[in-house]
Amino acid sequence: MTGGRLVGPAVNLYLKQYGLKITQITASGPKGSVSKGDVLKYVKTNKLQPLPQDAGSISVKIPSAMKPPPSATPGKLASVPKLRRVGPAAFHEVEISNMRKTIAKRLLQSKSTIPHAYGIAECNVKNLVAIRKKLIAENMKVSVNDILIKCTANALLKVPAVNCVWEGDKLSEKNAVDIAVAVATPNGLITPIVFNVGDRDVVKISEMVKVLAGKAKSGKLQPNEFMGGTFSISNLGMFGIHSFSAIINPPQCAILAIGGNILSIDENGKPATHVQLTLSYDARAISDQNSAKFLGNLKHEIENLSELSMGIFDMRFKKEMLELDAVLN
Repeated sequence: MTGGRLVGPAVNLYLKQYGLKITQITASGPKGSVSKGDVLKYVKTNKLQPLPQDAGSISVKIPSAMKPPPSATPGKLASVPKLRRVGPAAFHEVEISNMRKTIAKRLLQSKSTIPHAYGIAECNVKNLVAIRKKLIAENMKVSVNDILIKCTANALLKVPAVNCVWEGDKLSEKNAVDIAVAVATPNGLITPIVFNVGDRDVVKISEMVKVLAGKAKSGKLQPNEFMGGTFSISNLGMFGIHSFSAIINPPQCAILAIGGNILSIDENGKPATHVQLTLSYDARAISDQNSAKFLGNLKHEIENLSELSMGIFDMRFKKEMLELDAVLN
């Protein structure tokens, strides 16, 4: 109770810190109550500074357990923990963008209404790294993520039951593989879509991902470039995350979470590098058997990678075509 009016502890704290009276503050809260925001607004408008520590300090009642025993030296207290000063500089409010609010709403809806089930596979990426080095040596600059997108599309084509979406209350298995790739932007996560991944080679996929990621970060994506898709991929491996599980992006029924490199020893006692893949899937739409079949096929695709599986049928011809495109463009 301050000045005959009931106020909260935070309001009371600010009033004492700035030496203010409740009657000086214009109230905007329910039933004419003064809120913390009202006090801070008054402080900002009048450019006030907190009172010196001795003048604006908060009285603290010392518990009896902390009082000195009778034998202690008069006038001296036992060691008392220092209080951490709380004030306007102790925090700052962060405004939530409309995009982040929408993302939060969709994720909450997904986690609350979709029965998430999970499957995990660990893959040796020795062959993947070797193929990537070979492609880069031929001036085909593809990332690990680009290769994993292509491997995922190949596995989805072999297990189309996982490449499905909800259309109202009906489940639809899609022939085309359209993969949404999570991209971090200043305003939040967005998932631009690489369409018809199964029909494209890894170099073309890489080009499309670069264009889409650039548009996403600059806020220039069109709705048709991020709405829809049949499957999603989220890769946090480049941030040092070994493993995680992602939330399904409806109306899709599954999302693949890709972790970072894990160093281990193989069965021959030699060092090996693995990545952990975690599939989150809608248990209403995808059976445990089909999820396991998909992960098994994906593991095989990654560990037995070849130029052919990456859609490159003739390395030299592909290189010549890229060089020709560079000249023409």
